[in-house]
Amino acid sequence: MSSDLKEVKRLKEVLCRKKVSQIKKKYHKAEKKVCKKIFEDYNYKDYDFLLKSRFIEFRKRYFSKLYKNVNDLVNNYIGSLEGEMQEYIDEIERNRSFEVIALVKSILDRNCILWALFDDYIECKKKCICPEVISLIVCEEHKSAALNIFNVLGVRDNEGIYDINSVKIRLCFAFTIDDNMYNLTNDNIRYCPVEDEELPILKVY
Repeated sequence: MSSDLKEVKRLKEVLCRKKVSQIKKKYHKAEKKVCKKIFEDYNYKDYDFLLKSRFIEFRKRYFSKLYKNVNDLVNNYIGSLEGEMQEYIDEIERNRSFEVIALVKSILDRNCILWALFDDYIECKKKCICPEVISLIVCEEHKSAALNIFNVLGVRDNEGIYDINSVKIRLCFAFTIDDNMYNLTNDNIRYCPVEDEELPILKVY
């Protein structure tokens, strides 16, 4: 990672000696103002002496607490780095998967091809995870047209799974219920809103 990133520069500005000096300056200014008022209310005349002697322990306590809070905050952010990085990668994968599905949807719909996603995609979406392989079913009578489209969009492996922009899609032309094979019809489709799309989902009873 480049050390001249804007975010890293901003972090250095927060943690550098200059920032510490600014904190100390603000602290001493506030301390003198507040303590002067308190001592005057109690009719202390020599508040300068009291500031130097009586509030040394308070300063130690204050800056010790400040250090602990900053240290805990930094340790917490460092400790959560791996998890946050994984969440970011997962978000990228989910977005890329959705972009591919939106592309496939636009092409299949434009060619009047009846299709639907298996509902495991929606279940994964609810859990904020991305399935390794997205299963998609096409009506048997549109099989030839769908194969032509997918052969242009991606690369097919030996198991019949297409890789489209690193998103794996399994293309099916029938589904099974109680060991019986069925062709996709409009009666087997429900529509589910996902982001800004209405996605067709296979409805199996």
